[in-house]
Amino acid sequence: MSDTRRTFLRKGSLLALSLTAVGQGCAHLEPRYQALKTANPRRGAVLWYSQTGHTSGMGRLMAHVLRSEGLEVAESDYRRFDASTLTSCDFIIIGSPVYYFRVPENLRRWISALPRLDGVPAAAYVTFGGAGHNQHNAAFELLESMTEKGALPVRMAAFSHMSTFAPTWSTGREARILRYRDLPNESTFESARSFARRALATVRARENVVIETEFSFWQALKRLDMPWWTKLMSGKHAINREKCIQCGACEEACPVGAVSYREYRVDRGRCIFCLGCVNNCPTGAMEMTYSGSEVYGYPEFLRRNGITLRKPREFES
Repeated sequence: MSDTRRTFLRKGSLLALSLTAVGQGCAHLEPRYQALKTANPRRGAVLWYSQTGHTSGMGRLMAHVLRSEGLEVAESDYRRFDASTLTSCDFIIIGSPVYYFRVPENLRRWISALPRLDGVPAAAYVTFGGAGHNQHNAAFELLESMTEKGALPVRMAAFSHMSTFAPTWSTGREARILRYRDLPNESTFESARSFARRALATVRARENVVIETEFSFWQALKRLDMPWWTKLMSGKHAINREKCIQCGACEEACPVGAVSYREYRVDRGRCIFCLGCVNNCPTGAMEMTYSGSEVYGYPEFLRRNGITLRKPREFES
């Protein structure tokens, strides 16, 4: 029996077991304000993991709001942030895309390696494409991971945008994505502003907000290695030497070190199929097939459909 077949059978068994676990209770988070570092935060951090700009856009907007509330704020993609400085913060907001129904493993690993954040209030947000699946529980997972480092759970939220999952439009299902071509819009931005203000106000008032998971079929699927299952549908995943301009965008976008543009190499075993390399390559040199179709990136999808993404008024030039 081949290794691939053994893995398929093992993961299939896990799928069956996970589906039987659907609906088995719920979890909740509640702040313990007796451990609160300060009810008057002065220094904050807004961190995110972002591949196509939606999650970072929400984070930058929230950082702007916190500054307007008098805080000194550091804002950054987590991959370019000095985690050791978090202990000096009084308030943290962290964001992530919903990735195969949950928080991406690379961000979860980073959080698990953080120093203790005892008494630091934290809020979490996620972004998701279209109608989305399991975004509430993904936000809960992100916030819960911060509480495991000692942070106090304050609030969480989810913000929708047009999907950036390249295989969908590349296999002729553009209509599923274009239904949400107006997102994010001003209503999305206002929700993000409101979330940042409410989260900060919750800390200042020591408001007790109980946050719970919700029943979802998709919650069971997050237990599985969904990127592995998705990769079964992919074929070619390689760098075209003739198209590559050695800019490094693909390597920088990859959160798990699976891409080396200098060596024109993609480690398919390490790849978590986040599509960051495809969506960030400016020349189409990162070539991929999915279900037999050539996959093309997000900027090209926007160009072909005449879409210009909206920006919050705070950042319009």
